Amino acid sequence: MVKLEDLDEGEMLELFQELFFHGRHPAFAGSKVLSEGGHGQIDFPQAEGPMFQGQRIALLGAPYRVVGLNRGGACCPHFALGKIVTGAEDIQWRGTPIVMTGDRGVHAHACGTNTVIVTEGWRKIQTPGETFDFYPM
Repeated sequence: MVKLEDLDEGEMLELFQELFFHGRHPAFAGSKVLSEGGHGQIDFPQAEGPMFQGQRIALLGAPYRVVGLNRGGACCPHFALGKIVTGAEDIQWRGTPIVMTGDRGVHAHACGTNTVIVTEGWRKIQTPGETFDFYPM
């Protein structure tokens, strides 16, 4: 297991480059999340946490918001607030897993699923045509 608190900025860069090579991308405050009816972003994750290149790295439990969630239901459009509930168990900061692209969050159930997927991280943005499965958790 990698403990981010033991790494300096240069060592984090090396780690993130290795993760990138293997298709893994750490998420940050502001990284995009996608739900069935809209998209949002990870809010400032925690008061404390690891920083990389001036950005706060998202940790398990990071809050997110989806504005204008719209699946065409009677309750739409609406706002959704939730927390990221999965993380990278092999990379942690003070015992808390960091969030990577592909990790999931949940919010109060409304219409459709109450799931989001983290789609943006270090050197990774969501691309047109990318598909996601919101149902398995």
